[in-house]
Amino acid sequence: MKSLILGYGVTGKSFESYLKLQNKDFDIIDPKIDNFEFSKISEYSDIYISPGINLRKTFPNKNIDNLNLISDLDIFFQQDNSIKIGITGTNGKSTLCYHLYQLLNKESSCNLIGNIGNPVLDNINNGKKIWQIPFGEYEELRSEGIQRTGTENFGGVTGTEGNLIFATGTLDKKFYVFNSTTGDELFSYEMPYIGSAPPTTYQINGKQYIIVHATGGKSLMQGYPNIVQNGNMLVAFSIKD
Repeated sequence: MKSLILGYGVTGKSFESYLKLQNKDFDIIDPKIDNFEFSKISEYSDIYISPGINLRKTFPNKNIDNLNLISDLDIFFQQDNSIKIGITGTNGKSTLCYHLYQLLNKESSCNLIGNIGNPVLDNINNGKKIWQIPFGEYEELRSEGIQRTGTENFGGVTGTEGNLIFATGTLDKKFYVFNSTTGDELFSYEMPYIGSAPPTTYQINGKQYIIVHATGGKSLMQGYPNIVQNGNMLVAFSIKD
């Protein structure tokens, strides 16, 4: 029987790469686009489910206990041989993970994975660091010639098949575009407010657009009340032909 990838965001795409390496036959259903019916998914032997999908909420009257639901963490903890540190909680996870990551990388090699780092399945038994760069900068330091120091961030990144990474959420209020292969910065733009969510990208008539939610964000406001301003804006960009 075929397997099913349920959801086609960052995690869904990492499932796709993983299953191709396993030579498994699979289908993909994205609830945001495709018809999402219980009868359509219950026929699959394995269902690789993205973290944002809640089947119990979607199908409250259906028995999902017989479905073989598999998460990226299930696979990672079963197959990866590295030492793992898991951070849970409601507030401050991203900050703690980032500083712990910086500390461990001074003495060893550490990967930051999950919803604030690289996709989990892309790092199974892979200690190789492809590239690493500071993310964000402080205007006060940049004016003194000190650039790319990195700042705390709480927004998100979005990757594309065209080797682009769209990133936001830094204290400098900038929207960044990076080359996903090399880490080179290709573009940056200072917005009225800090980006507060992963950028959204879509295509119309062959032209690609990016939408960034720029609201400042409550999480960064708690730590930096003198820097962060709250607002309510959508900022749109397009990729040049």
